[in-house]
This record gives sequence, C-alpha cells and structure tokens, in this order.
Amino acid sequence: MLDLNLAKTLSCFYDFPRSLSHASYIADFLELAIKQLAHNKINLQQSQKDQLLNELRELRQQLPSELELVPSSLNTKNDEDRTRFEKFIGWWQNEGHNWAGELRTVMITYRGISQDFWLLDKQKLIVLHRYYSFNKLLVDFLKNTSDNIRSHIEDTLLLPIAEIEKRPFKN
Repeated sequence: MLDLNLAKTLSCFYDFPRSLSHASYIADFLELAIKQLAHNKINLQQSQKDQLLNELRELRQQLPSELELVPSSLNTKNDEDRTRFEKFIGWWQNEGHNWAGELRTVMITYRGISQDFWLLDKQKLIVLHRYYSFNKLLVDFLKNTSDNIRSHIEDTLLLPIAEIEKRPFKN
C-alpha cells in the first residue's frame, strides 16, 4: 500500500493539468504513504525507514498550503478560489517538476519504483488510459453478470475467436 500511494501521489501530480480535482489528492496520497510508513512494518532497516519517513515529510512540507483548497473546476466565481488556483498553478509550473523529481528519486532509492508511465507521450497515455478503461468496464460487467456468463467469459477470454466459437455456452 505504501508503494501504491507513492505512485498515486506522483500520478496525480502529472495528471493535474487534465484533472483539477486531482490536485488535492497529491497531498492526500502522500499523507497516506507517510502514515503507512510510520505505523506499519515495511521491509526496510530502521535507519532507512527513518530516512524515508523524513524525506517524505520534507516533501509534504514543500507542497503549497493552497493545495487542499484548489477548486475542482475553473468555473468558480469565488475570487479566493481563483487566487488559490493561480498560486498552485504558479508553484506547479515553477517548482512542481523539481518536487516531483525529488519524490521520484525517493521512490527509486527506497522502494525501487522506477516506472516512467508519467513520462509517456500524449498518444501513449491515451492508449494506456483506454486500456485501463476497457479493463475496468470488463471487470464491472463481470461483477454484475450471472455466475454462468461470468464463468464462460473467464474460460474463453484469452482464446482465439475460432476456439471460442467451437465451445458451446454452458447453461
């Protein structure tokens, strides 16, 4: 869960421009990672665990205070919300990428997380998002079908079409 929350933190950072609502999740996921590290047994020596905890806390302190209050839409008429948003955008553009680089370095150093999914070009990100969406749709569909249909789909999902057509549907 620690690794997942660290990855989600970075993912929300890079997803922020497309989804304003992800701004507040940056701090939320980082805070969850800090709590998990502080309260759970992690496969690290105590000195490394303490160093990781300190580095994550420092990164958390570097996030602007406006982060939790960034509006989820630019259509806000509230001047305070707009000001918070503009301050966060300024930080995100000027200092944010250095912050993300530091987080990424910490993730690689202490947890061995080094995938560059957030560095994919726009076309590859679209394909990855579609793949995720279609898989989520399939999982949601399977959750809401009868046991017979789910069983048939699970049994034939990875087979070639010709092989699927040979198999009768089990009632």
